[in-house]
Amino acid sequence: MKKPNSRVSRRSMLMMSATTLAASAGFVPAHAQPSYPSKPVRIVCAFPPGNASDIVARILGDQLSKRWGQPVVVENRPGASGIIAATAVQQAPADGYTLLMTSTSFIVNASVMKNVPYDVKKDFTGVSLINSVPVILLVSNRFPAKTMAQWVEEVKRHPGKYTYAHPGVGTIHNLTTKLLLQKTGTDVVEVPYKGSMQALTDIIGGSGDMMFEAANSAYTFVETGKVRALATSGPARYYALPDVPTLKESGVDISAVGFTALIAPAGTPRQIVDFLNGEVQIALKRPEVQETLKKSAMELYPPMDAQSVQAWLANESDRWAQVASMAKIPKE
Repeated sequence: MKKPNSRVSRRSMLMMSATTLAASAGFVPAHAQPSYPSKPVRIVCAFPPGNASDIVARILGDQLSKRWGQPVVVENRPGASGIIAATAVQQAPADGYTLLMTSTSFIVNASVMKNVPYDVKKDFTGVSLINSVPVILLVSNRFPAKTMAQWVEEVKRHPGKYTYAHPGVGTIHNLTTKLLLQKTGTDVVEVPYKGSMQALTDIIGGSGDMMFEAANSAYTFVETGKVRALATSGPARYYALPDVPTLKESGVDISAVGFTALIAPAGTPRQIVDFLNGEVQIALKRPEVQETLKKSAMELYPPMDAQSVQAWLANESDRWAQVASMAKIPKE
């Protein structure tokens, strides 16, 4: 009787053991996994059609749909400072087929509102930062200052005389102003509005004194001479207003930007999150995408991997929480 080849037997046993171990660990051959995406992807936008987040979502959705051969559907779920959309995505399966397109309020809400039903750090994972939007300090043409140094001098000379407008408590406009007043030791009276346009109208007309406004909407009013821009809050000068210095250049140590970001539910597989991050970066490099965003006065955020995006969101959430606490903004 012929004895079995012991070397072959041992090899077979080792291969069988390795296969069993891999299966028990959840590993399967790559070809056995369905490719992603294999069905339509939904991007839930936290704001109404025409908003910056909506514009970005539709541009990106169109590019990704062409690359994947799958529909990418943008669903607008505005309301409650983005909470309605965020909650919808939070409760969706963490499979990469439901994503959130949102902005700064996403990380600020918990600092200025009661009973926010999500936790930025625990319930979501960042996919990609799309574009950054600094806010510009605008003053009425009647305001007696043309530089930040003159602004500080004037406001300190007359504490409580001037007013600042903002489109809502907890907005980046509001929080950046609070930060400015804290950094400069100045006192300006707060006047909240229900939106930016009425506030801008009052400043243009001279019944209001100043406000921070998003750069992509402020620049047209600056270019036409309806208001005066003293400084931008970003880390660098805003490309559409190259003559307007940053706050840091003007001697005020503040750097703050609004943003648009693509977010996934927590628990979404890392390989899908990383894949999405790479796909977004490819789409954003296309000349036609960059040109469209530029026409909307949007500035692309420097590329970073998904894990860095999540860390950035967490850090910004903590920073604005500290500002809100320092400013004693009551949660509503």
